[in-house]
Amino acid sequence: MTPSQGENGAAAEGDIAAALGATPAATQPKASPVSAGPEIARAQGGSAPLGTPVVTAATSNPLTAPPSARRTLAQRAIDRVPVKWLGTGLTVIFLATTAAFGGLAEVPKPKTPLLELGQTFVGAEVEMTPVSLTVVDELRGSGVFPEPGERVLSLVMDVRNLSEFARSSAVDDTLGGLRIEELEDVKPSIARLDDDTGSPWLQPGIPVRVVASWPVPAPSYTDGAQARLLLSTATRGVGQFVLYGVTWDDVRVGGHMDLAVEDLGTAEESE
Repeated sequence: MTPSQGENGAAAEGDIAAALGATPAATQPKASPVSAGPEIARAQGGSAPLGTPVVTAATSNPLTAPPSARRTLAQRAIDRVPVKWLGTGLTVIFLATTAAFGGLAEVPKPKTPLLELGQTFVGAEVEMTPVSLTVVDELRGSGVFPEPGERVLSLVMDVRNLSEFARSSAVDDTLGGLRIEELEDVKPSIARLDDDTGSPWLQPGIPVRVVASWPVPAPSYTDGAQARLLLSTATRGVGQFVLYGVTWDDVRVGGHMDLAVEDLGTAEESE
């Protein structure tokens, strides 16, 4: 599927849905409208909220203010000092004062949130709502081909692209950055649940239900076992030199979710 192709339109039930026992209705994502936050609004060219003070160059630089009618000799002397000297002097005083009180304190990093099943996580302008986690011997259409001694661990998830342009689900700044904690070096294979389309494009604002799958050692995940899902996020930027357009940097873990594994046995048993 290309970015120009839409995500609407009914599709025949695929191998993944049949293997996971999903009904046609269960292949469709649940509607969960989310309004874009102020960061997204600013990235999309939104205006500042009413009441936000507007700072201009004229109001932010006190040195451009008109001189008073009466100025003392000391004030005139200060006016003759280059601005760079004043900035350097203030910096030296600040660092000296800071050193006297133990140096610059390291800013504490915020804790990664732990979410519950059914909660929605937004990372890198992609809305993600995990639905279920299953393990099966084989899952045709998932893009994962287990070797002897392996099975397929699959995460069913509703996703929605909150950006203003289509994005590939396979790259790390969308769904390619999803990880299972014990499999942090293994990238998932992404497919649509309704028609088995591999690495589908996520159209702006259109929800879709997908399956992220990993090959796992057969004894590792049994029915009822807990697995920790690592939800990814990234920082949006705009290329201005070698690259142009929107870029996503600093892909990282933005949230955790503990999920119970459901063992579906063999693909033939679940059909």
